Amino acid sequence: MQVRSFASWQILSYINLKWDNQIVSPTIFYDGPYRFYFYASDRREPIHVHVGRDDKSAKIWLDSLVIAFNRQFSQKELRDILRIVARRRAEIEDRWHDFFAE
Repeated sequence: MQVRSFASWQILSYINLKWDNQIVSPTIFYDGPYRFYFYASDRREPIHVHVGRDDKSAKIWLDSLVIAFNRQFSQKELRDILRIVARRRAEIEDRWHDFFAE
């Protein structure tokens, strides 16, 4: 799998996970204590974003703003996360298309 360079992105990318020198978990942005990211293997799924903080994580479907799964985030944190995703939805979608471009 060929992964595009993220050098031109104005994001914090020092937590990008790599395997065989390819990015497998690009950080899209940070908002407050939350890291928003994709997995390279998510290509065939509908557009979504993963969110992490400490040992907590969640997955949000972008089209419906539905929580696909939640691991340890409180309801208050999930509401905050959904507000962030709603506010930055276009940016997330643009990053998705940039990352998964053929």
